[in-house]
Amino acid sequence: MDLIFMEFEITTNKGDEYDNEYDLPRSELVRLKDEIINQTDYFKEREGFLTKELAKIGLTIDEFVSALDNLITTSDQNNDDVLLSWY
Repeated sequence: MDLIFMEFEITTNKGDEYDNEYDLPRSELVRLKDEIINQTDYFKEREGFLTKELAKIGLTIDEFVSALDNLITTSDQNNDDVLLSWY
């Protein structure tokens, strides 16, 4: 995920490669989702990279958009940031 966020210039508060959680602005997730859905030129320049990275984790672009939507809508709406964590 981190490589995807970096490729799409998504701001996170990740400290280093060993962090197992970090926050990122909900607005950045919305922007990324909109770029993909609207097939913008910005997205098209990065589509091959995204497809390749998603294949590594077994997701399609549609599944990734669904995951973004889930993060956007089911996380704490009173907080401008979304917490991502994994173990």
